Order: sequence, then C-alpha cells, then structure tokens
Amino acid sequence: MSIAARKTMPELSKIIVGSGGMKAEEIGKITVDGIKSGSFSNPCNFLGQTLAIVTAGVSPQRSFLMASLEVVFAGLFRFGAGINLPYYQPFSMVLFMLVILPFLLLLLYFIARPRPVKVPIKDRHVFITGGSSGIGLAIAKRAASEGARVSIMARNLEKLEEARQSIRLASGALDVSIFSADARDSNAVQRAVNDAGPIDVLVVNHGVYEHDKLEKQGLDVVNYILDVNLIGSFNVIKAALPLMKDRKDRGPASIALMASQAAQVGIYGYTAYSASNFGLRGLAEALQQKVIEDNIHVSLMFPPDTETPNLKKAKSTMPELTKIIIGSPVPMKADEVAKKTLEGIKSGSFIIPCNLIGYPLAFATPGVSPQRSFLMAFLEVALAGISRLVVLFYLWNWGLEFFVA
Repeated sequence: MSIAARKTMPELSKIIVGSGGMKAEEIGKITVDGIKSGSFSNPCNFLGQTLAIVTAGVSPQRSFLMASLEVVFAGLFRFGAGINLPYYQPFSMVLFMLVILPFLLLLLYFIARPRPVKVPIKDRHVFITGGSSGIGLAIAKRAASEGARVSIMARNLEKLEEARQSIRLASGALDVSIFSADARDSNAVQRAVNDAGPIDVLVVNHGVYEHDKLEKQGLDVVNYILDVNLIGSFNVIKAALPLMKDRKDRGPASIALMASQAAQVGIYGYTAYSASNFGLRGLAEALQQKVIEDNIHVSLMFPPDTETPNLKKAKSTMPELTKIIIGSPVPMKADEVAKKTLEGIKSGSFIIPCNLIGYPLAFATPGVSPQRSFLMAFLEVALAGISRLVVLFYLWNWGLEFFVA
C-alpha cells in the first residue's frame, strides 16, 4: 500500500491493518521469484503466507509442500497440531471427542462474530435491483407475500410494469413501486433511491454475464460486465447507504448482494464474470465491517446456474472446454433461489449457498468472511482441510494442460 493511500485511510482502517510495510524492492524480488517458479499465489510476507493458507479455496497449487500446509492448517488440525494426539488409538479418539471437540465448540460459540440476528421482512421496505425478471422478480414476489413494501428497479419501464402486475397477482400486495434506472448511471440510481424513500432491506440483484475465451471477448464486453455487475453495485449501495444509516426504524437492516458460485471458484471461460463476482465478494467483506455498527447486516448469495432470461444466451457463447468442466447441471428455479435468499437475509447470514454443491464450496472458501453460526463455524473448521484436499484432487482430475506443466 502506498504512502499516498494511507493519507486518506479512515482511522479504524489504520488500526485494523497496523503500521507495517515492505520496501518496493523486497516485493519486486519476491514477485520475480514467484513468477520464475510459476506459483499461483505469491504472498510477500509472513502474514501473507498465513492468509494464503486460510484463503486457498479452489485455487491451483504446484507445490506439494504448500498443498500439505493448506490441507493440514486450513481446518481442525491447526487446533490439534500442538497436542500431538495419535488419533488412530481408541483412547486418543475418546479423549478427542470428550475434551477437544466440546472445547472447540465452546470456543467457537464465544468467538463467532457477528452474533446471530433476525432481520424482519414484514412491514419493511425491500428495494430490489434487477427486479423486473428472473431471481429479482421472484424475490419481490416472496417479499411482498410476507408483507413487505416492495420497490423494484430495472432499465425497461414496460417490463417493470409487467413485473408490478405479476407481483400484485402473486402476493395480493398493492404497494409495489417501480423505478426505471440503469445501475451504471449513478445519478439515475440516486434519483430512484431518493424517490423510493428509506430502505430497510436492499437486494443488489442486477447482473449480466457472457462466457467466452478472454482473447475472443472484446474489451467492450469485459467493461460492460464489470460496469454493470461491480460498479453498478457500488452505485446502488452508495446511493442507499446514507438513508439506511439514518432510518427511523433502528431495527436490523440488510444489504444483500447477488453474486454466484463464480465468486467462489474461477472457471475457464468465466474470466470477466468471475472477476466481477470476486469483486462483489471483496465489497461485501469490507462493507460488513463498515455498516455493522449501524445494525446493517451484509449477505452474499452464491446461486448456481438459474433459469433466467439470460441463461440461454450466455450458454450460446460458452467455450466447449467450459461446458466439459461444469458438466450439464439442471439449473435452479428462480423461485428456489429467491426462497434461499430471503431465508439467508432474515437470519443475517453472510454467505448464502443455494444448492447442494454450494455448501462444500462454502466450507472450502470461507476465507476471512464473518460467521454468525458457531455450528457452521465448526463445520468450516472441521471440513476446511478435507475440502482443500478434495479440491486439489478435483484440479488434478481436470487434466487441463495448464495444470500439467
């Protein structure tokens, strides 16, 4: 981080990151060494090595020694490594179950943060971007059915009118507001948010995707994906946040970002889309630290392929290798994703997996994300190591030429 960047850094950020630093020459040397060794992750100091192990996720790993460290120290065995218990002996296993396991659960009960919370939906104002179709429309219908005052934002006014009628028919709710705005236009977004009034639950659901080889994908397409998915999300949150912080109802509020499983694992052909989704994850993690003091709780949804109007178009440009990697899973219904989304928002969950494969991915890629549930925290700790091992086997099994060298 540059000295100039620290000048504008909030005081709390300075406390969090500390006052340590490295010389540019040291970083240059480590960078060159990492490039020459072909390393995927290239940490530059001791803390970086620790973070690399914690956040290995589904990234490739050339070094079997580093892979061993990731598997061993990512999860439960980092707690038991210093105890040197021979787990294969019956007495040690009993000791582990009776002493260490309850201690670990008790420890996680006290350290899991933030604490559990319930975010009510009934009689609250729920504002949903990308609400004229697909997942956004399904969330709007469910929220309205649960007694929320719903506002939806999208670009096409005609589709918004159709969506409003659909929401009214599905829920019986009459108080449904529509706002026509492009998420990339910060001024239009600000006007829409101001007209909608204070928001209790903000669902940042809009998004676009197109899958192709990066060398074939035009920069105009890459910029479009990043502008809509990432910059558009910044625009919406920055417009809504001041009103959310000043809301009269000081009950728990929520900001929920719709990412995808491309925010947990980068896949061939998903380069621009994954970049925008990983950006959303970083935005969510940093934002949670900022807004928790205002009783605003951030959620991040990771749906798989879902039956939406854009899915068929996206598959038409998908490289053949991408189709082989992801296989042919049955897409989720938009209403199923909406149900999982609202359940996660109401429980204040940070990570919201939406299907069966979403849970192993959540255990494999928790990184330094917050966790309210001590039971989920236990599963993350207990399964992180084995999850990393499974991921390494999976990467090996892909047999892609860029992992073989």
